[in-house]
Amino acid sequence: MSDSSKDHMVHINKDWENIYETLCRGSDSIFDQMTSLFCLCATIGHLNRDLRPVNNRQGKFRWGNLNQETETTILSAIAWDHEKRDLQVLSDRKRIIEISCGYAEGGMRYLYENFFEDYMVNCQLNRPDKLDIEFNLAQIIEGLRQQQSLL
Repeated sequence: MSDSSKDHMVHINKDWENIYETLCRGSDSIFDQMTSLFCLCATIGHLNRDLRPVNNRQGKFRWGNLNQETETTILSAIAWDHEKRDLQVLSDRKRIIEISCGYAEGGMRYLYENFFEDYMVNCQLNRPDKLDIEFNLAQIIEGLRQQQSLL
């Protein structure tokens, strides 16, 4: 994207920075990019209908860093559903990001309370075995999926 004024910043809560860094940086990272973790969190927040304000904000990446085929599609669908399926939101990138950040905050809060909190030492994620994280995240997501199918 050439026009940086339209390449809006995506924010996360600074409280989650260590979790993002630990899971998305380095040769043994769980996620290829922070955008992938962000999309997972936004999806979990949306499934739980947990839209939260992003306090203590920090710009983490720009819209242009998102995978245009998958991640922008997911976040746009979340915003579309949030806006009662009003198609006009699809042309409002800033609004899509605003909604996505709120749901990502809710999703990360859920993951923190249901998994990551047990692995925190001095406000740092004490990295358990990579497969343990992947397995536990898969279990959490499957539990949410089953919960949603009952509704």
